[in-house]
Amino acid sequence: MPLANGRWFPFSSTYFVDPTFSAGTPTMLIAGDDAEAKRVVGDILVDFGWPEPIDLGGIEGSRELEVICIAWVKIGGVRGAWDHGFSLLAG
Repeated sequence: MPLANGRWFPFSSTYFVDPTFSAGTPTMLIAGDDAEAKRVVGDILVDFGWPEPIDLGGIEGSRELEVICIAWVKIGGVRGAWDHGFSLLAG
C-alpha cells in the first residue's frame, strides 16, 4: 500500500489510512514510557487520518492494549470478518 510520502506498508488494510466505518471513526489507544515516541506516533496517526490517540499512560498500559487486541481477534474469528474497530464514547 503506497503512502503519500512514497513509503510502503508491507501489509494492507483499507482501515490503516483514513479509517472510516459505517458507525464512525475508531479510537486508537497508545501506551508507553517515552513521551516523545508517543508524540511522534500520535502525529503519524493524525497524518494517516485517525483522531488524536487516547494515551493510557506508561508501559504498564500495554497490558490493557494486549487484552483489547485479543478481543479484536476473537471478534473477527466469530464474525468471520476483520472490518471492525473500537471507539471510545464519552458523554
